[in-house]
Amino acid sequence: MPVLRPCLLALAILSACSRPPPAPEPAAAPTAPVVTTASVALPPPAPATAGAQEPAGAATAPAPVPATATIPPTPASAATPAPKPVALTAAALVLETAVLRSSGEAGTLAPEGETVVEPDARFRIDLREASGDARLLLLDGADAAVPSRTSHEIGDATRLTLSPSEPLTPGSHYVLRIDGAVGRELHAGDRSYAPALYALKVAGEPPPPPPPRAKKKAKRSRR
Repeated sequence: MPVLRPCLLALAILSACSRPPPAPEPAAAPTAPVVTTASVALPPPAPATAGAQEPAGAATAPAPVPATATIPPTPASAATPAPKPVALTAAALVLETAVLRSSGEAGTLAPEGETVVEPDARFRIDLREASGDARLLLLDGADAAVPSRTSHEIGDATRLTLSPSEPLTPGSHYVLRIDGAVGRELHAGDRSYAPALYALKVAGEPPPPPPPRAKKKAKRSRR
């Protein structure tokens, strides 16, 4: 028995030396950290305040259009009426005016307002263009033509003259008119011109009205 113990001890040592070493254990994979999510209750959105302005640059979502909504057509803009052409008057043709008297004194016709003339006044008007139907006409306060002698000279321009057959009534009003002999409009070149008017007032005091006629007495018949 004492001999077997050393032998068994030697065999145990030899067996332990001849056994291969144990394989190393694989390293454990790192454990991912566990994230704990806390549930936070968000407050409800605040109601929109009237008149509040959105911050600059914020995109505004278009309002939804209901399927049944009908968008009215945009009315067509009214056409702008074309401006009416301005009618030219014979005054645009007038080159020179003259008011003559028997004494030889001369004046001109005022383009606006009344021109004071003498009872023996005569009139001359020169037009800058040739006009075959231009004429001068003198009208009294009742718009009746005053008997007058007239002349019409045509060249590169036109000269019209008018001399009343009788002296004008002092204190009365007249109108000297340039118009056409055939129609109211006169023609020069390829244009038509509306009549031009010059207001006149005769110097002096108007004559007194004629005395009323005496009434005749009716004769009584004798019985």
